[in-house]
Amino acid sequence: QALTAYQWSPQLQPFIEAIAVKTREELMELISVAYSTVRPSKVASICGINEQEALAACQAQGWRYDAATGVVHVVAKPAAAQQQDGFEQLQSLTAYMVHLEH
Repeated sequence: QALTAYQWSPQLQPFIEAIAVKTREELMELISVAYSTVRPSKVASICGINEQEALAACQAQGWRYDAATGVVHVVAKPAAAQQQDGFEQLQSLTAYMVHLEH
């Protein structure tokens, strides 16, 4: 929320949005490792988004929402896929930072 709350310059805005998206993706990966079930309100709190966005993000991950209990059943990604995604994300973030420094 802190990233999106600040009024960034038009030149930095695309980078800030990319960082926010990548950060949320990483947080969702961490949630998939830490939880087997989680409430959308908890996901919202962790990711800095509202509950509706959190529920949509969970469903986009392929997680199942149980309306009767109000929890999301988390499906963890295979470990190899998480490591590869994390490495790719690190490469992308490094490229952004190098670009900002020059």
